[in-house]
Amino acid sequence: MKGLKKIMVSVSILHLAILLIILLSLNLKLLPGLDYGVLLGANLFFYVIAIVSMNVQRKHLNHENPNVFVRSVMSSMMIRMFATILVVLIYVKAVNNNYDGTSIFIGLSFYLIYLAVEVKTIMKLNEKNG
Repeated sequence: MKGLKKIMVSVSILHLAILLIILLSLNLKLLPGLDYGVLLGANLFFYVIAIVSMNVQRKHLNHENPNVFVRSVMSSMMIRMFATILVVLIYVKAVNNNYDGTSIFIGLSFYLIYLAVEVKTIMKLNEKNG
């Protein structure tokens, strides 16, 4: 249960930090022309995906066969990648190809940020579990 709490705290802090930056940018009109709905949606999407995938990885961290953990990491990355592609394609189709490429690119950068936090957190949990 302690590992789950650490996962929730690290990812929730990241989610709130990105949310704060988005909302400040929106209120101060720092980047006019961005589709802030895309940014908010991307932040929420990657937050949920990170919580689910890190929980799956945490469950397999102590398995007697180390290949189980490696498979869980690889499968969560593949699922995240394909889900991200699917969400971007659905968004582009939903707005009839009138999409904001900059917002999509910034939203996809959240992918890398969440991935870095996920790897760092799982590595710390792995060190503690030996």
